[in-house]
Amino acid sequence: MQSTFTIKEALSYGWTKFRENVKFLVLLTLGFFVAAGIIGFTGDKSLAAQLLGMAVNLFAMLTFVRVGLKIHAGGKPEAKDIFAASWGMFGRYVLATLLFTVSYIAGFAALILPGVYLVVRLGVFAFALVEEDMKPLESIKRSWSLTKGRFWDLLGFSVVLFLLNLLGALALGVGLLITSPVCLLATVYVYQSLKALPVKAPDPHPAV
Repeated sequence: MQSTFTIKEALSYGWTKFRENVKFLVLLTLGFFVAAGIIGFTGDKSLAAQLLGMAVNLFAMLTFVRVGLKIHAGGKPEAKDIFAASWGMFGRYVLATLLFTVSYIAGFAALILPGVYLVVRLGVFAFALVEEDMKPLESIKRSWSLTKGRFWDLLGFSVVLFLLNLLGALALGVGLLITSPVCLLATVYVYQSLKALPVKAPDPHPAV
């Protein structure tokens, strides 16, 4: 692993790994899009329907994180991987996502810039939670530590991913079947690169 990362390298990695696993990743992405679409098109505004939609989205994101990490480790994703996460891991992921959401909402409530800063600094918590088997708060702190001193690089990377997914959405949404997994895999590359960087002196943890 190199001592740093570039956006070009991350996207190149994401594209290469996407092509190597194109069938599985496209079908996985399509499956979750269809599931979310069915829930949305029912028009059910009840609390139960909203909670179901949130659960599907969280499950989808956790699955993508797990699959992306497996691919990076040299594994070949299989259908059984979709439901391989334990309830304990899912619960920890839900709680960590809640902490992440509360943190950046508080930042945006204060001013826009603190919210953006927290989103970027805490953005790799899910990978730490899964790969390093961390508790929710531990994964938040781990992301804070890994991203120290890398804000501008990560902000640029995040903007590029946003634009790629925007282009995917503008292509009648079909482009997201490609851009979503490519961006996820690129983020896995960045996370692993951050782990390989020299550890910087600790700074105060974010308020969560």
